[in-house]
Amino acid sequence: MAAKENHVLQLSLFETPDNRQSNYTALFDLAPRYLPRTERKKETAFLDGVYREFTFDGEQYALSITPARIRDPITGVEKDKLPGEREQLVEDVIRKLASESLQLGQQDEVITNFTVHAIYLELKKHRHTFNKAEIKEALQVLHRSVIEITKVTKKGERKQKAIVSASVFPALYMRDVDDPTSKAQVQLNPFLAQAIKSLAFEQVDYEWMMQIKGQMTRWLFKNVSLMFAGTADMPEVMEIKASDIAKNHGTEWSRWRDALAHVQRSVTQLKDVNVCDDIVSRDEMEGSKKVDVIYTLRFSQKFLRDRMHAKAKHKFVAKKAEAATGGARPERWHQITAEAAAGIRMDQRKELSTLTH
Repeated sequence: MAAKENHVLQLSLFETPDNRQSNYTALFDLAPRYLPRTERKKETAFLDGVYREFTFDGEQYALSITPARIRDPITGVEKDKLPGEREQLVEDVIRKLASESLQLGQQDEVITNFTVHAIYLELKKHRHTFNKAEIKEALQVLHRSVIEITKVTKKGERKQKAIVSASVFPALYMRDVDDPTSKAQVQLNPFLAQAIKSLAFEQVDYEWMMQIKGQMTRWLFKNVSLMFAGTADMPEVMEIKASDIAKNHGTEWSRWRDALAHVQRSVTQLKDVNVCDDIVSRDEMEGSKKVDVIYTLRFSQKFLRDRMHAKAKHKFVAKKAEAATGGARPERWHQITAEAAAGIRMDQRKELSTLTH
């Protein structure tokens, strides 16, 4: 995958002002694309696809995940794999690296460079321990497992085309598969690439998120970080239902009480990691049966400052886009000079460095 030798406005604005931050786009990154566990039929190497529905911004969406068929490099045996927590963490690390090294390819695809060793060190720093062979396998799963997101239509309405149908990394290049320090490169999902082109991304505190243990709690952190991206003010208090968390995170349980217990642990952890100052819950009952729990979250000042920092970045991006293209949501890639790219970098440091976490 060859990159163009030029500078692009959107890629410069995708860069983050410090090493704590990364960028996400709400629909793609909040979709339940990762499975907490995989149920494998006994005595088979193969898996069925996964199909589920979730809600985003008041709309219903359908998600399908096609397993990746992975060949063991030692035994030669093929086995299906579905993306799970390991793949999610590897994608998060590459997204962070992409905040510093995005390039535009010859066909306007968005690509980024990395090494397996760099991913290993980054995961190790945050106490997520995967060896290099596991990281390489995770990259293969992210490359070969296809996700499709479609808006759900009401009965009688015309079925809509998929919003996205592609793997997380449609192209994967590794110069030397046996050398974890050799150059590797991936193409980002086209839905994410489109979000970058139109500047429809939001800043999330990556370092804070990666310190959180538990897949659902990390998803909740990302969720509340992105939930109010388009609002003028960040509310100090919000309500969220356990049923919505369970459904939109995508975890399935045979017993609802087990789901409620898992959600309870994950929500409580938001207070442990200083996202919330206080959490109050009230049960929804049908007779003597608990059917749901409504949580009221009071966000911490640290979290509210973080969201203020993200909004400042959002305003900075919109201001620079307006000045360069005449609009806050460009429809095409906008070429700039090396001097303009450097100026964006310096202006971003100057304007956003005054905001502390």
